[in-house]
Amino acid sequence: MIIFLYGQDSYRRRKKLNEVVGEYQKKHSNLTLERFDLETDDEFFRLQEFCSNRSLFTDKKMAVIEEIFSADAAEVAGFLKSNLKNEDMILLISENESPPVKFGFLLKEPALSQEFGNLDGERLKFFVGKEARNRSVDLTPAAVNFLAENFKENTWGLITELEKVSLLGKKTLDTGDLQKIGDFSESPNIFNFIGLFSCPPTPERSDGRRVRGDFNKRAALRNLELLFLSREEPAKIFNILASMSRSPQFLSRLADYDVAVKSGKSDYEEVLLDLALN
Repeated sequence: MIIFLYGQDSYRRRKKLNEVVGEYQKKHSNLTLERFDLETDDEFFRLQEFCSNRSLFTDKKMAVIEEIFSADAAEVAGFLKSNLKNEDMILLISENESPPVKFGFLLKEPALSQEFGNLDGERLKFFVGKEARNRSVDLTPAAVNFLAENFKENTWGLITELEKVSLLGKKTLDTGDLQKIGDFSESPNIFNFIGLFSCPPTPERSDGRRVRGDFNKRAALRNLELLFLSREEPAKIFNILASMSRSPQFLSRLADYDVAVKSGKSDYEEVLLDLALN
């Protein structure tokens, strides 16, 4: 069985992917799940092995696959077609682009497909309002328009901004509130974001009082937002953060995140956002 998710809106696409994975895990407690990036050497071979190896202890297997158009088209297409009607093997594919001709079968039955194109106009404004309400934030119509205009084709940046404003504790926000806390003119810098994790969470002020932990959280969200706006590669940010970390406890946490990503339970965008929030 093949489920094909595609389109430029990676936030909504990733959200749907995680929903699908979650649904199958609820229905099948012994589901075997693996993640594959076919842009990486030998990943296609590993995928074939995963699909061919049968187990007595699981009734279904799921492979979360990306970059299928990077490998040999004829070989990959043939492999996918051979699994179209295999109900015990779920191939969950996520791609930025529409499929080329050789993969056109992904848009036809028996494959299941859903497109996640960039939102615009009223659809984007509706999405902004809905995601804000999900975070207990009420935006004025002007504020909705402001965010929709500033985060066109960048829902990850939009979500990061909404996570940031939700920390304010203010129920209703107008454009002026967003402009005060937003840093739309700043230049993105990976090391500005990474540097926050080497700072103590509650530093002392000159008068001896403690600064609230929210300070670093907001700064992390602001810097992460800028990186998403500039379309910096999330995996690159994560790997640089890991390479520069010296705390064994923090490195252990990053290792757990990495396992979650590679097992298909999360992705680097979500990991970075969770690190910024927690």
